[in-house]
Amino acid sequence: MYILSERWDLLMLRAILSVTGKLYIFCLLASFVYTINSLCRIMVRFRSIRRTPIDAEPERLGPLVITRTIDNVRQLHLLLLLLFGVAFANEVFATLRAIREAAISLAPLGIGVFEPCATFAFFVSGVLVVLHASQWIVAARLQRSL
Repeated sequence: MYILSERWDLLMLRAILSVTGKLYIFCLLASFVYTINSLCRIMVRFRSIRRTPIDAEPERLGPLVITRTIDNVRQLHLLLLLLFGVAFANEVFATLRAIREAAISLAPLGIGVFEPCATFAFFVSGVLVVLHASQWIVAARLQRSL
């Protein structure tokens, strides 16, 4: 597989990306921490709800709070996906502008000029897949148990 054989230097991506791309990566990593934290709290809360008697009054609203939290995580992931489209389009426009300026100055550019865009898309897609899979696993467990 070509993607795995290529040497991807994600630290160099920080130096190559525009400010919009860097800001998006920061928001993506912050939402990754928020999502993992929320899903872990949901699992702990769900285990405590399963152990309490059914007629316990304070824990009756537990499933409602869990459902709201999962819905908030889903909306955050959708927002990240839409913002990814905006940030990626910005990176492609910056790459095309660099190609146009290189053509004006007669400096030869190869296909490597698209490497930052491809690295950005690969990294963000990988993180979004992990976020979506973890949210899906927790939601499926909750639905199965309820």
